[in-house]
Amino acid sequence: MPDPTFVAGYLGVVSFDSNDVSAIAHVTKFGRSRGGLTKKTFGNRYQFAIGGQREFTFSASGSISAEQIAAIDASYETDEPVAFSLQIGTAAGDTDAGVYTGNCVLTTLDIDGSADGQWSFSVDAVGTGTPTYTAAV
Repeated sequence: MPDPTFVAGYLGVVSFDSNDVSAIAHVTKFGRSRGGLTKKTFGNRYQFAIGGQREFTFSASGSISAEQIAAIDASYETDEPVAFSLQIGTAAGDTDAGVYTGNCVLTTLDIDGSADGQWSFSVDAVGTGTPTYTAAV
């Protein structure tokens, strides 16, 4: 069996509201969860469980660039869901591990600066609708 192709964390494309923030992003996260509904029945020592409603979150953080801060702020200010995508690895390359896409509402926007560092941003979002995973071809 050949060795697995690991994907370095810096390989990928992060965008929201059609704005590619890959050049300034340091960390991104896409998470999914669902509730587990328990069903207890007479005569059984253990309960059964079924999958409940699902939800997903999306976040990104990184350095602020003078060229992109206005787009990030505009994405936060809209009340409508914005599109996001997270390409894992290099699309159509050896490290292509697929892409997640969907829509989300940006719920927080933090901007931080320090005297001995750069200005940075952080956005958190709650998903709306169903996210899609498209595997590499």
